[in-house]
Amino acid sequence: MSGVATTEAGSNGEPIVSIVIVTWKSRHLIDRCLAPLAGHDETIEVLVHDNDSPDGTAEYIATNYPWVRLTSGKENLGFGRANNALFALCRGRYVLMLNPDAFLDDLEPVNAMAKHLDVAPSVAIVGPQLVHEDGRHQVGDGGWRTTLRSITGHAFWIHRALPSVPSIYIANPKLLSRDLVDVDWICGACLMARREVLEEVGGFADDIFMYGEDVDLGVRVKQRGHRVVYLPRFKVLHVQGATQKADGAVHYSARWMDARAHRFARERSRSSYWMLKAILAAGFGMRSALLALVGIVKPGARAPSKMMGRFAAHAASLPSYDAQRVSSV
Repeated sequence: MSGVATTEAGSNGEPIVSIVIVTWKSRHLIDRCLAPLAGHDETIEVLVHDNDSPDGTAEYIATNYPWVRLTSGKENLGFGRANNALFALCRGRYVLMLNPDAFLDDLEPVNAMAKHLDVAPSVAIVGPQLVHEDGRHQVGDGGWRTTLRSITGHAFWIHRALPSVPSIYIANPKLLSRDLVDVDWICGACLMARREVLEEVGGFADDIFMYGEDVDLGVRVKQRGHRVVYLPRFKVLHVQGATQKADGAVHYSARWMDARAHRFARERSRSSYWMLKAILAAGFGMRSALLALVGIVKPGARAPSKMMGRFAAHAASLPSYDAQRVSSV
């Protein structure tokens, strides 16, 4: 397997790309994640930090993948802090953050992202389209910052019909057919950034243990005048929620909503936060009702209808503005 072919590749004796992976209870996933990276050349280095996994992940990597630069600790640092610890060890010009449940068939997406950063100096972060096992686009791989407009675009499905309307997540099919889309953030499951920009902004926010740190990073990078670009032509498999999904069930997690709402309350007014909760509850309630109607003739819509109903109920029960302002993530 070859490495990354870019201009000046390997000319200074340093790797071009540092691939960083944070693991926690990932032994059942790690072969599928690391095996495609075996045999890479000197243009790539692979670093893993294990967050004190009780399943022997670190020991397994040390035994079976001696070419990985492995660190581990006696506590779970969370996603952001653990990645920050790896950033400090990186030697590459670019840093690829890769989840242990995100799988590369080969190095083509890595090569493509590095090439894009090579030729577009205004771009600081790039990321591919994330897909499910069946090849469907995985909503949540990139999008825009949390505003009342983007929340409305997402909750009421407006973005799916009108690509010009921003949404917290990319979901419009027309955008997925483009070569690139300028966004505010890229999902941390597979994200490549300039190392110098990560140093400039201080990496991930240390006060976010997990969920929403990639949104926060992208927004801070954009505030520094850099671009964040989504490259939907290149696809990477991400099996998010696979270990939590019951047979035949639709994976459900509202942690994305908790993270968005918490950050929004910390940055916006009381009335704006109330509107955020109302928009989420009403939008997902509408989705649930529409899918329930579809479910009368198409039974496959019944499970998504229930999930949308759970989202609506969760939005209505989000903590108060005052509670959000004093709590941690």
